[in-house]
Amino acid sequence: MHSDRKYIHRSVGVVIFNENGDVLLQKRSKSKDIEPGKWTISASGHVTWGQEYLEAAGRELFEELGVKTELSFVKKILTKDSRELEWTEIYRG
Repeated sequence: MHSDRKYIHRSVGVVIFNENGDVLLQKRSKSKDIEPGKWTISASGHVTWGQEYLEAAGRELFEELGVKTELSFVKKILTKDSRELEWTEIYRG
């Protein structure tokens, strides 16, 4: 998906805040194909076939951090770059 702009795929991003308003960041694996080793939002990933964005956000958050919490929709954006087209919904928790 990250190498063919004729396919638009779906992804989610989750930003987790603590009670003080601090944001939980995650460092990407050095083996990732895009932005390896860089800091990123709390959790993110792709929406699987037949899955809703909110469901995918909860799944990714639990898979990556072992966290279950209420999530609220922030915005939907279309990412366009030289590699890909991607619809992303951002949630906060």
